[in-house]
Amino acid sequence: MLVTVVALALATLATVRFVTRPSDPYARERMSEMIELRCAETGRTWTMTRGLMEAQLRIRAGKLDADEGLESQFAEGRRTAFPTKAGVWEETILRINTEKSLLTGPEGP
Repeated sequence: MLVTVVALALATLATVRFVTRPSDPYARERMSEMIELRCAETGRTWTMTRGLMEAQLRIRAGKLDADEGLESQFAEGRRTAFPTKAGVWEETILRINTEKSLLTGPEGP
């Protein structure tokens, strides 16, 4: 009986910790998530990992502009590609810009 109660308490504690822990934006599972992108000019879609999408954004100099997408292979390399899932782009741009400003100051490099 005591073993059952202890096991149940440990399982409950583990579940609560898992559910309430802050999500890590750089967790392996999150960075390997497949993101669907759509070219705003042609409407064509393709997928890439979140990690690759964020790497392409991080190599850009200065503050990121949320109106400027990723380079689209279907629009001669123009930056017209955005994730199809609502909120992904805005959240990513905000987080990367916040991290850049912490490193360089609010005015940028």
